[in-house]
Amino acid sequence: MPSEFKELPEEEYLEIYSRQIVLKDINYEGQLKLRNAKVCIVGLGGLGSPAAIQLTGMGVGHLRLVDRDIVERTDLHRQYLYGVNVLGYPKVEAAAKRLNDLNPGVKIEPLPIYLTAYNVESIIKGMDVVVDGLDTI
Repeated sequence: MPSEFKELPEEEYLEIYSRQIVLKDINYEGQLKLRNAKVCIVGLGGLGSPAAIQLTGMGVGHLRLVDRDIVERTDLHRQYLYGVNVLGYPKVEAAAKRLNDLNPGVKIEPLPIYLTAYNVESIIKGMDVVVDGLDTI
């Protein structure tokens, strides 16, 4: 279930990210780079879920979420992207909904699949950065 992607009017965009834009190390040009960035997060557990929240909040333009697991009760104490209302749901679907609620200006692309040696190239194709959030081998 792909989330809704809303292109924000420039005035609203500038207001939302004004506190980042005023930082000399980010400024307007840096924020535009974030807006145009494409990041793939593989694994939405204890490592990937906080990364997804932060990248969404920063305004990264496109997040591709890759995970095949479902949300379990034992996840909730360390994976604060999820709550009891999404127990049993695929992590990518629950994450996409929550991240879209946090920032509808970010395109969220959920892929409920396992990353393998056979599909890795197609999964990361077109991405600028890959976040390895896998906590198992």
